[in-house]
Amino acid sequence: MYSQEETLRSTIDKSLKVIRLYDWLLNLYVLDFFVDNHWTKLPLSWQECFQNITPQDLGNILSEVPTKHVLPLSFISLIKAVKSLSLPRDKISNKNKIGLLLSEDICNGHPRLKNLFLKHVKLKKRHEICLMSKVVSGVAVESKCDAVVDFGSGLGHLVRVLAYNNNLYAAGIECQSQLTEEARSVQLVHAYRAALERILVDYDPKLKHAPVRNIKHSDTMTFQQYSTQALSRLNIPLPACFARGEADLRQWRRVVTLYTLRLALAPLVETVILLDRVLYILEHGLSCEIHPVFDPKLSPRNHIIVGKRL
Repeated sequence: MYSQEETLRSTIDKSLKVIRLYDWLLNLYVLDFFVDNHWTKLPLSWQECFQNITPQDLGNILSEVPTKHVLPLSFISLIKAVKSLSLPRDKISNKNKIGLLLSEDICNGHPRLKNLFLKHVKLKKRHEICLMSKVVSGVAVESKCDAVVDFGSGLGHLVRVLAYNNNLYAAGIECQSQLTEEARSVQLVHAYRAALERILVDYDPKLKHAPVRNIKHSDTMTFQQYSTQALSRLNIPLPACFARGEADLRQWRRVVTLYTLRLALAPLVETVILLDRVLYILEHGLSCEIHPVFDPKLSPRNHIIVGKRL
């Protein structure tokens, strides 16, 4: 009979063996897709299978929807290994009901505070706050504790719910002073940027991974418009290079396919990180459990680690 720690170490070791076999895929950087010809780094059988596949078909395959495509055995083995070794994401529905999300009183009878608590809180965040507060409150009651500290509390949504709804003394600690400003999203896992990178490197190898302007992409934006705006701060003659970029962009499906295959390994990488944290807690004499608390459709990173001092 293996102990909990031995079982964790064994799972981590097996997962790392799979991950190390596919280091070459995990270490690819979308910016260099055309520069380093990433498509040729895939096994030949994968190239032949996926060269004309649609993103929807690939998504169905990774979701284990039956397919008519003849898949390489090495790819099938990888997907099965990732599934068998990764932590399950199915939520424990008998303990937490999503139906309470919109109707539950989260301010303990303070009707004037309800709108304040829900203001700027999207459904995903509301879902997480509701269930997280139940977990924290349950652990506090079991531990006979009436005070909690939320490290990385952000705007303090969870702290307020714990205080008003769960009657806990709650304090939040947040080191980032700019959380009241809207975060800017930078999307460079994009075919336009990868095509632009080849133009830059062809013009001057020293410009590899050079910073360009962050451009908000739209469906109507052409590659020429994107490039002109992105490189407005650099003195580079681009018109003669646009044809090369347009040719690369005809392979946009390969960009999507390769990085979708790369993301298929993400659950296994996340599992190793989570299990390593659980193992760390166990090694320090605390009991520890890990549960998929949130709805994975709303919160894909839906596991919570609960450690208790014995």
